[in-house]
Amino acid sequence: DSPWPDRQSFYAEYDGPQLRQLREFLLNSADQQVAFIITRLQQALPGILENSPVDRRNELESLFHRIARSSPPFGMYALVDYVNFKGEGSAPDEQYQGQGWGLRQVLEEMLEGMLGDMLQVPASENQLLEMFSMAAVRVLENRVANAPLERDESRWLDGWRKRVATYIPPGLN
Repeated sequence: DSPWPDRQSFYAEYDGPQLRQLREFLLNSADQQVAFIITRLQQALPGILENSPVDRRNELESLFHRIARSSPPFGMYALVDYVNFKGEGSAPDEQYQGQGWGLRQVLEEMLEGMLGDMLQVPASENQLLEMFSMAAVRVLENRVANAPLERDESRWLDGWRKRVATYIPPGLN
């Protein structure tokens, strides 16, 4: 849906009137943009829980809140960014071959990776965020593996890995 057909066209018009207008709009609407992404996160948890197995809902909700409180502002940033980056993981268009790649799948991947059926307490908040980032990478790798070959989604994987690495506080990644 971009008004520019490719990256080259975008940069060719970088100082043109259309991009100046876009930059001005983005700058003047920053408050509304922040409100939108925070509202999206607030609305994501009920949808995630509703679309999750009943016996996992309490664990998922607990994990979500623990991440949100981890190493401020990194935990909240990780949740806000991921849900706005890849969705909550409940919509049919957020999956290939019946497997999703949204926030719900990342939380479920974290739970699967923890020992036993009970949510284990990581050694630190930073470790929890590292686990979130690693689970996100596994979910995104699964997305690429399940994507139609003609989409060649592997071309984005390195950038996605770099993005989710920003969820980990400096000094750990």
